[in-house]
Amino acid sequence: MKKALWLLILLVCSCGAPSSLINGFSYCFDGKPTGIDSIIGVNGLYRGKMVLYDGQILYSSLMLYRDGSIAQELGKVPTDSALIQDYFTSLGHKGEEMSKKTPCSWGRYIVSNDTIKVQLIVHYSYFDGWDAYEVHYKILDKRRIIEISSKPIGREYSRDYLEMYDDNVKKSKYFPMTFIPLKQRPDSTCWLKKEKWFWCNKELYKVWKKNN
Repeated sequence: MKKALWLLILLVCSCGAPSSLINGFSYCFDGKPTGIDSIIGVNGLYRGKMVLYDGQILYSSLMLYRDGSIAQELGKVPTDSALIQDYFTSLGHKGEEMSKKTPCSWGRYIVSNDTIKVQLIVHYSYFDGWDAYEVHYKILDKRRIIEISSKPIGREYSRDYLEMYDDNVKKSKYFPMTFIPLKQRPDSTCWLKKEKWFWCNKELYKVWKKNN
């Protein structure tokens, strides 16, 4: 009986992002070049730190791909820039391999004037669930971006929660994320591209799935 219960829990937890998050995710994927490589560097990652409202210091890394995909890696990238290339080489060639070795969120970005608008889905673990966020980054120059806003999406949050979240964001301090070139990094193959709902064009999804 216990074994059956655990199997049921695993089945429920592994069946993909909740419909509420899917409905709140409005940046569908079309696979077209975004042209971002003519604005900022993309053959590498952006690395920066933030001091949260409670004093906690976090480091975050973003990898932007020409097709509109984005990966966010949290916490494990070395702070020593001399070790970063070896670290990403160890993660493998595929985004899927990277996701298995380090906490990683995937999503879609669009470029609007001097702002990169991102929607990310975070899958913590089988038992800790899912979250989704929309984050905006201002382009400072060819090699630097900075987070300017963040909000949760995809759920019916209470007004009090949203006000608290917004207040915590305002109390936090965000530093510019600096571009670090990489000779090799994982590609944008990820679980999100395997989800039909993520694609704007379902026929393109079928073609991509057949080839991958």
